[in-house]
Amino acid sequence: MILLAAVLTMAAAFSSCSKYDDTELRDSIKDLDEQVTDLEAAIEDVQNDVAELHELFTKLSQGLTVSSIEEIENGYVITFSDGQEVTLLNGTAGADFNAPQIVPIEEDGVWYWGYYDGTDYMFMTTADGKKIPVTSAIPRLRVNNG
Repeated sequence: MILLAAVLTMAAAFSSCSKYDDTELRDSIKDLDEQVTDLEAAIEDVQNDVAELHELFTKLSQGLTVSSIEEIENGYVITFSDGQEVTLLNGTAGADFNAPQIVPIEEDGVWYWGYYDGTDYMFMTTADGKKIPVTSAIPRLRVNNG
């Protein structure tokens, strides 16, 4: 009986000590979740833009010509000589995230995928160091930890 009373007293003491305020921790986790969601959306937008650029250069490499360029509210619609269209939309910079600037870079008459690192234009390369032609593949963007 004494043992039971001691256990109940300890349980009551432990339960009264669990008044830890984790509001700051929960707010921090919520903030990180929102940042990840925003980052994922920005990467998806950039990936879509890269796919549109790939389509544009593929059409141009097939000998198609641009028939018209129509300015729309947030970008342009490019119509080709075969009647197909490509829509390029203007992006927006986020408050805490600047999407990478993926660009085509011309060298010796061939267009390759590249990016702007803030000071210079750099070629994207395969694992073995080969430049990636714009018409051959669409780069997949991802966020690496660190």
